[in-house]
Amino acid sequence: MKYASQTSVPVDRSKAEIERILVRYGADTFSYGSQPIEGRAYVAFRYAGMLFRIDIRLPLEKDVNKTASGRSRKASSIYPAYEQACRQRWRALALYVKATLEAIESGIIKFEEAFLPFALLPEGGIMKDWSLPRLRDAYTGTSMPKQLPGI
Repeated sequence: MKYASQTSVPVDRSKAEIERILVRYGADTFSYGSQPIEGRAYVAFRYAGMLFRIDIRLPLEKDVNKTASGRSRKASSIYPAYEQACRQRWRALALYVKATLEAIESGIIKFEEAFLPFALLPEGGIMKDWSLPRLRDAYTGTSMPKQLPGI
């Protein structure tokens, strides 16, 4: 079962909670956006002069038009199921942000390291979208080690 799959916490409250948590750790200048038809949303913020954007995959209608058991939903229950799935995703993001910031506060990792995948690049993309294809290419080539060090 997905975390917060039955949550009743509205999306706006989850966004506000994420912002409050990030502000506590020194982030500022927030922005939110969504493109529900394309199944995308984001939260963006600034920390220590660096810009970050966390993209969230929203469900599409085809993702919620069937029940968990595979039966087709009635037309009247598709939108409520969509809203529930959106609430769940935002609650999961709030949990992720809380856990990440707790790891930072505990000295496990630094803020910039933890949020590096979400660093906004000059052309508007984010680091993970730029670096993951290059990392995959490196693993299919000869520039990456064949084993973990020490094995």
